[in-house]
Amino acid sequence: MNVTIAKTKKDFLQAIFLRRKVLVREFKFSSYRDEPDMYDLSARIYIVKEAGKVIATVRVRKDGNVYRIQRVAIDSVFRKKGVGTSLLKQVLNDYKQLYVMAPKDTVDFYERFGFKKSGKTQKGKIHIYYRMQNY
Repeated sequence: MNVTIAKTKKDFLQAIFLRRKVLVREFKFSSYRDEPDMYDLSARIYIVKEAGKVIATVRVRKDGNVYRIQRVAIDSVFRKKGVGTSLLKQVLNDYKQLYVMAPKDTVDFYERFGFKKSGKTQKGKIHIYYRMQNY
């Protein structure tokens, strides 16, 4: 699976539209307040494409002395097919100290890559998020 960085306006917009589809429509994030947001301009947006269309994306941004994984979105047709694994492996290759605020149903996924719960949680509208880090 070829993971790249969104470098063109088209790739960036497709990543945003995918995030809106997955995060806003499926997972009910607020479309006005949460997606997209101001961090998109300074973050690195990773993408996976199939037939010229973005099918998966993740955002990585600097947060203090570490980097934060955010806005993971995979088109429902491509879930459970190794796309998320490919994305995370590339991010882990590019960054050494990472954390993610993971909803409960994704904790096992991150643990497979050496992330551990830090004990910090954050309550969202729908989910409780666990801070998981690899350092």
